[in-house]
Amino acid sequence: MFNKNDRLDSWKEIAQYLDRTVRTCQRWENKLDLPVYRVAGKMRSSVYAFRSEIDFWMKQLHKKIKKPSFSLAGLKILMISLILLHIILIFFLILRVSFVKEIFTAILKSLIVIILYLFF
Repeated sequence: MFNKNDRLDSWKEIAQYLDRTVRTCQRWENKLDLPVYRVAGKMRSSVYAFRSEIDFWMKQLHKKIKKPSFSLAGLKILMISLILLHIILIFFLILRVSFVKEIFTAILKSLIVIILYLFF
């Protein structure tokens, strides 16, 4: 299954293989389940890993990374909404409507909902 050339025998070798620092690799082990094995029976045990498992892990990690959820269409909707907001506010300011603040607050809340929907 694994051959001798497939094995990385230290944090330094693992880090070099991944082109990262040792600390980053250790963090990836803790937070992202980097496939690393420890030699049992030692307090600060040596570690080893297999290139093939790391390669597979990296491929799986890239699949898990979420692509941005917003799109150009979403940005256009947001821009149109902002333009409409300005037009409505200017209209109410020209008419000297006394409840402009309430209208502005309601429209702003609607825009926040739109932004949250588009980007999160």
